[in-house]
Amino acid sequence: QKMTPGQNGAFPKFALSPLSINHNSPNPVESHPDDRKFLLLANLCEELIFKSTSNGVIHSEIRLNTLALVALQTQSCLLNFGFMGAFQKLKQVAHTCASVLDGRTDVMLPGIPFESHEQRYQQGSRSKVPNDMKKCVIETLLHIVDVRTN
Repeated sequence: QKMTPGQNGAFPKFALSPLSINHNSPNPVESHPDDRKFLLLANLCEELIFKSTSNGVIHSEIRLNTLALVALQTQSCLLNFGFMGAFQKLKQVAHTCASVLDGRTDVMLPGIPFESHEQRYQQGSRSKVPNDMKKCVIETLLHIVDVRTN
């Protein structure tokens, strides 16, 4: 039976144990009273990834890249655990991931491109997080393939 996002039970639920100090909290962020938390998390991740990488990956922006990496890892986990499955959503995630993976728009500093391909790999610690981002994107794309195969 096809369900719409507004129907009860359309999304996987996440419930806190009654032993948690936040179980009966009146704050909905702490108590997780509804079943849309994973949808909101997926949308937040997508927005963070898009905003931090839409103009290419800037290798010198370590903090921004670390935030994007965490969002990519979270998005990959959500895909792996089946919290994203709509074809349009998968297509959108794949497109965003492909833009991160495409190194042609990567720059060393804002407005300063790499002089050569070799220079990119000689950046040391500046390139570690962008390289981890690209590895995570590959894992995410594999999860998308798994979802579409199943």
